[in-house]
Amino acid sequence: MGAWAPNPFGWRPGHVKLVATRGTMAWPPRQVTVLPTCDGTPGATQNAATEDAVSANVVQPTRKKARAADAGRSSAGRAERRSTVKTGSAIITGKNFDSPDETRRPFEKGRIDVINIGGLTFYRETLQPGWQWSKHVKPVVGGESCQRFHVKIFLAGRQRIRMDDGTEMEFGPGDVAIMHPGHDAWVVGHEPNVLIELADVVKREG
Repeated sequence: MGAWAPNPFGWRPGHVKLVATRGTMAWPPRQVTVLPTCDGTPGATQNAATEDAVSANVVQPTRKKARAADAGRSSAGRAERRSTVKTGSAIITGKNFDSPDETRRPFEKGRIDVINIGGLTFYRETLQPGWQWSKHVKPVVGGESCQRFHVKIFLAGRQRIRMDDGTEMEFGPGDVAIMHPGHDAWVVGHEPNVLIELADVVKREG
């Protein structure tokens, strides 16, 4: 290879230039090393091929990725908008047990406040001291023991449950109880027992 000679391009072997391809500048600019030809001049043909490779392998995929990202953001935006579309129905609804839809007094020493909301029914039961299922509810509904499935959330007072097999458990404020059919129950102590019942899951055996 001959000695290096000055050239009109101002490039030297090993120098780096920033490549702009087809009128579009990829950013950040790609670096292309300038290599000399056998006569010591910059390899213009080789650089052109390199630029084409940069354009094909870097700029175009970059554009594709950008378009894909834009499409993804657009799709996500549409999904988000769909999830927040209002259909005209209420998004939030609420009621208070102090203004119930219905109040029942189906047995002595007991009161049930009923709320219907969002297609669901909730009970607030207030059971006075001395209340017991076998004494106050059994004469009304019959049977030897309660045959309902209960899900109860206790707010105040205490209640004790005895299953037909003799198993017992006591519940108080903050407790959640699941009671299967076949049990007796009574208020413990001198404080009214207040609880919330998820009425829609209450099931009658048989």
